[in-house]
Amino acid sequence: MSNDKINMLLDAVNDIRDKRASLSEKTLSYISELAEILTDEADEDEIFFRDEAFITRYRALTERKGEEKAASFNKRDVKTVEKQLSETEKAFLCLRLSDILGISGIEGSGTFFDDPPKASGETVCYVKSRGTDDAYISFASEMEDPRVSYAHDLTEVAQSVAYGKTAYGILPIASARAIMLKHGLKIAKRLKAQGSDGASTVYALVKKELDIPSSAENAFFEFTVKTDDPNAILIASYACSMKTVSVSYSAESASLNAVLSISEDGFCGFLTYLSLNYPDFVPIGIYKEL
Repeated sequence: MSNDKINMLLDAVNDIRDKRASLSEKTLSYISELAEILTDEADEDEIFFRDEAFITRYRALTERKGEEKAASFNKRDVKTVEKQLSETEKAFLCLRLSDILGISGIEGSGTFFDDPPKASGETVCYVKSRGTDDAYISFASEMEDPRVSYAHDLTEVAQSVAYGKTAYGILPIASARAIMLKHGLKIAKRLKAQGSDGASTVYALVKKELDIPSSAENAFFEFTVKTDDPNAILIASYACSMKTVSVSYSAESASLNAVLSISEDGFCGFLTYLSLNYPDFVPIGIYKEL
């Protein structure tokens, strides 16, 4: 193929991209107007993501209507592109909603979660070993007056925190994830420790309630959610400037577990997206990694 032909095709593609950029700007303008209309209609006595009327209105406005106008042999690919654009537009709408409502930054993320009574003191429970001793020293270095108690096994650690006997527990994530989820524990901090044999273990400092860091620097958000379309959530997280750290998906249980690096500007927008589209999502932790 001649260079002239290649250049002609590239010019045509670039022309389409320029037109698409212009259309995207118009779309963003319309999305901003939709967000303003939605917030104007919101019930002042009910927080927006718990307001059934607001949720119904939001879903009606973001529902994709009609079929993609494309040749039959292109429909599948066009549908894929449109799906990505549609989910991105939802995320941008949620970013604009949180902005208008003044919910921003990592400090604003507490709006989306209940605030249960906090356990008093800085007592920490764990199963004694060389690794957990080292993890405790690291975690305790950021506490004012830590005190330790020892448990016989990981379940006892989880129960100690869940029943309020201690404020914190230390658990190896790989072997204790099921125990953490069963007892509804939240990750407050994480630490990757290197053993003498060269193997590494990731330890979690767990609490009964979410612990929100004071800044988004080196902060992560971990959650699990039931969905048959995990890609939609990852597309939205990218639109909200949240970087993917790890993802696991079980088709059998239709369950997504994700760890995202928190964006100061996009976190509340992403939480708005989850709250309106997947209200049953389960936060596992908002935490720093030491």
